[in-house]
Amino acid sequence: MAEKTQKRVERAQRRQDPDGGSPPAANPETVERGKKVSEKLDALAQEIDELLAQEAERRGHGTGEAASIAAADEIVNTYVQFGGE
Repeated sequence: MAEKTQKRVERAQRRQDPDGGSPPAANPETVERGKKVSEKLDALAQEIDELLAQEAERRGHGTGEAASIAAADEIVNTYVQFGGE
């Protein structure tokens, strides 16, 4: 584990400027696009959480995170049983 961390540090150091400065600044357009993608992913994850909670209640698992996990487990198992169709 420590070896992987050390390799990451070495790679990060190689990306720095030859004079020892920090890496060049990120393109502002790329940063903005990254923020938008992150916001969309967060919204999607929230929607999935809400759907799992609704499905858990519908299937009689109750409410809360454990119920959502149980519903998700059932959904995945059913999906796999039908060959992912």
